[in-house]
Amino acid sequence: MRKAVEIKWDVDIDDAIRVIDEMSVENAAEALDIPSRVYANMRDAERYSVVYARFYKNPEAIAELLGLPAEVNIPAEIKDAEDIGDWLSDEYGFCHKGFELVEKPVTEFDIALIEMPGNAGLSKADMMDLYDLLADTSAFPIEIGDINGNSSAMGLITPEAAEKLQYEYDQQSALGTFISGILDDMEKETEDGRYEFNGLNIWLTRVP
Repeated sequence: MRKAVEIKWDVDIDDAIRVIDEMSVENAAEALDIPSRVYANMRDAERYSVVYARFYKNPEAIAELLGLPAEVNIPAEIKDAEDIGDWLSDEYGFCHKGFELVEKPVTEFDIALIEMPGNAGLSKADMMDLYDLLADTSAFPIEIGDINGNSSAMGLITPEAAEKLQYEYDQQSALGTFISGILDDMEKETEDGRYEFNGLNIWLTRVP
């Protein structure tokens, strides 16, 4: 998984003034780190003076005020750096002046599976290993077979992933087609058993 870090958003003092003006007295006072009663009794010129003192030539603070992230995970389907830049602007509503790309290793998964022969099932040890791979402490069982019925991918899916898939993760679902395609074609297998489907991280391995 790739991650955009050190995002430099194209924001300025006018953005800070605009968002402060749109805030309630309490929220604006908190953002400016002054008592709300003091802020409430300020004239506009005094308020803008405080905003300038806090945010002028400080784009990082302005970005934080606007709720813009300094780093964010990049969807797997977006590959090109220019497309990533366009996605950032579209997703957050602001242009940017640059960012760094880093690879973020996946250590927890939304779906964890073991391919088993058609007449075999998972052991208690298998289930415990699968649970340890999940990004959640609870899970639903899942089983998806290959096209010929020679093997099945058995394992667990997190509730969040199941909801994202609208609970459609059986053999006839889009996920089912994706997994069975891997089971039926060794050329689709990855060396490390890591896959991604619609933003979900999947771990799939074979029995030794």
